[in-house]
Amino acid sequence: PDVEKYEKAIKDAKKYEGAFVLYTRKQDILLELPEEAIGKTFMAQASLNKGFAAFSGQSGEPVGDGPVSIFRWEKSEDKVMLMRPRTRFRWNDNDPLSVASDRTFPEAIIASYRIENKHPEKKLLLLNVTSLFQGAVFDLQKFVGESLGGQAALDREFTKVDSVRSVGDATVVRMDTHFKSQRGGEMNALLALFGLSSPTHLEDDSSVPFKVTYTLWYRKDTGYLPRIADSRVGFFTQDFFNIDRFGEVDRTERFIGRFNLKKKDLSAPLSEPVAPITWVVDESVPERYRPGVKQGILAWNKAFEKIGFKDAVRVEDGPSKNAEWDHADGLHNVVRWNMSEDM
Repeated sequence: PDVEKYEKAIKDAKKYEGAFVLYTRKQDILLELPEEAIGKTFMAQASLNKGFAAFSGQSGEPVGDGPVSIFRWEKSEDKVMLMRPRTRFRWNDNDPLSVASDRTFPEAIIASYRIENKHPEKKLLLLNVTSLFQGAVFDLQKFVGESLGGQAALDREFTKVDSVRSVGDATVVRMDTHFKSQRGGEMNALLALFGLSSPTHLEDDSSVPFKVTYTLWYRKDTGYLPRIADSRVGFFTQDFFNIDRFGEVDRTERFIGRFNLKKKDLSAPLSEPVAPITWVVDESVPERYRPGVKQGILAWNKAFEKIGFKDAVRVEDGPSKNAEWDHADGLHNVVRWNMSEDM
């Protein structure tokens, strides 16, 4: 009976294969989750494919707590919970303070999804994850409200799937998203006075249409080694409180954000990388300016030569009018052109 119910639930739904198997059923988005994925960590990024404001709310801008979010699936009776693993506080399991730390620093339950159906033979769970792609997990409503300087609510009638595609180990979902406001999305005059609100590009203050691209992928071990930041050199860092540094004045651990560059020829003083840093110049950049943009990016190669890399940075043009290309997905480094009234 469970198999029959499962097959009936997906019979008229459109299926999208990939790392995350999805179905669309009218306005709903269903996830086919293998039971073996329970306990697995995965990464997710939400960013604007089309924006709606001059500063906060531009196309390409990430939405949420950071550029990339980390989650894990956990099962609880008839639900699957979306957990945020503990990353702000970390320790070695062998540390004498690990037991006390485990009782002190909790993980977060971000969302839960009811198990609609089970396939006992294939060990599959069918979840309705529509709210995930409506931005609930990424605080999209708060982001829109802060960008507009007023309150706005999700309009479910006009929020729907634009496209779903699988690229390598990632699943990319682009959503047509619409927010609306009863009082309009006009800027708060006081916030505008202090430069704390963003001029909007809305034709009508009550209608906020935009597109959000969600990229999801399971984390794989690539052999990447983190590098500790040196306070004497400026880096963008990923910080966390390290329990293991008990007794030290500064217990914050700082890893630098960096590309995973590896030499093809370890013995050569100057070698090409195994995987170069590739930047894509988006079609939004006017053609007359692209040579200058590329030249500026490639100038960084001189810096990388000093640490033994030849042609560490490469540039390519983004495909034009290609349905399989999304400048806002989490798979590419993109240089894009954004518009506003006065810039």
